[in-house]
Amino acid sequence: MTRSKIFRRGKVSTAANKVFASNIMRTLLFIAFSLLTMGSLGQKILKKPVKVIPQLSVYDINGDTTNLKIISNNKVTFIDFWFIPCGPCFVEMNMLHRLYGKYKDDPNVAFLTITLTDSAFARPLIENRNTGSNETYDYFKKLAGLDKFTLPVFFLNGIDTKMRSFKKSKTGFSGQHEPRTQEIDYTKFPDNKFGFSGYPTILIFDRKGNLIYNKTGFTKEGERQQQQKIEALINSNL
Repeated sequence: MTRSKIFRRGKVSTAANKVFASNIMRTLLFIAFSLLTMGSLGQKILKKPVKVIPQLSVYDINGDTTNLKIISNNKVTFIDFWFIPCGPCFVEMNMLHRLYGKYKDDPNVAFLTITLTDSAFARPLIENRNTGSNETYDYFKKLAGLDKFTLPVFFLNGIDTKMRSFKKSKTGFSGQHEPRTQEIDYTKFPDNKFGFSGYPTILIFDRKGNLIYNKTGFTKEGERQQQQKIEALINSNL
């Protein structure tokens, strides 16, 4: 049985992805994912997994605010949770784009992602471009195997962990966070709001707002089976 790759909030580690070239096979790359700085080791989930979709305010890249209850009203609601530079999150995005392409025009489905990365740092990825200090778009293309990011992205208020840089180097991708000026309120993080233990996590709610699917972690080996299960679940609840 293949174990899913999961990111959890943990101790400081700025390396997000290291690449090693073999002397015999120069093209052989091994990608090692490490933890993103999200606070002190051992932060615990403060609540059990939600059973119904919460009344929670979210905003998009343009700063327009709405509520999950409004978005999900009488719709099957798919939510994926991710952050930069969670490696499994970006590998999973290939499957997410296929699912989004299938359901984006269905009036009975609400499909969205929620990231805990700050909106200013996520913007270049959403706009499919790199900047001098932010090469997340290249990271996306490498891990997702896609040229265009099209997923709908929403943000939560009150998350004050901000990225300063994320760039490619000879050893892979690495990043830095802005220095913290105050204690982080972990109760505002998605994993605490929704009650899950790592990233990426997919939650699906039926048209009455009840939780019907909860999956944390992702592996390429189980990708096809997971997509088939998700599609069957969504279709049976339309």
